Amino acid sequence: MDSAALSIDRTLLSGTCGSRIAAILTVRPEGAGPVGLRLRSRAPEPLRELETLPPPEEPGAVLVDLRLPEMPFEGELLIDVEGRPSLAGPVSARPGAPVRFPAASLAARAYELLLERAPDADGLRYFIEALRRGLPLELLVREMARAAAALGLAPRPSGDLRRLLAEEMRSA
Repeated sequence: MDSAALSIDRTLLSGTCGSRIAAILTVRPEGAGPVGLRLRSRAPEPLRELETLPPPEEPGAVLVDLRLPEMPFEGELLIDVEGRPSLAGPVSARPGAPVRFPAASLAARAYELLLERAPDADGLRYFIEALRRGLPLELLVREMARAAAALGLAPRPSGDLRRLLAEEMRSA
């Protein structure tokens, strides 16, 4: 039997204070429960609880994104998945203006990859506003995948979109 494992595709999650950052979490073996996220300072108590994401839907990948604290910060992102040992990864928020969150380009890319078309104005506006209000990128991927299935489009690997959105976030 495979041992339970969590891994993240970045060794350090960092950015300027108040910026939103993303990484891809891999959960092995598959069939995991919800993904809980906590941000902890160097002190032992949690700084803040972050969202809980639904269990991975397809081969163990979850797109994790979070807003960094508004003040300079050094600490850890604690990732808990039911039935697996926790994963802790370093997080750093450095002084500076927050990086502009690319909500419009992320939503447009999701349309193009999963729905295989340019976004319509109403749908694009809906997803841009949802992302700006804090909709986790993982839920954007899942909503777009469900919309594609409802339209009868051939299933496309959501993992491609997760990687694309994570890269777009890193280059913003």
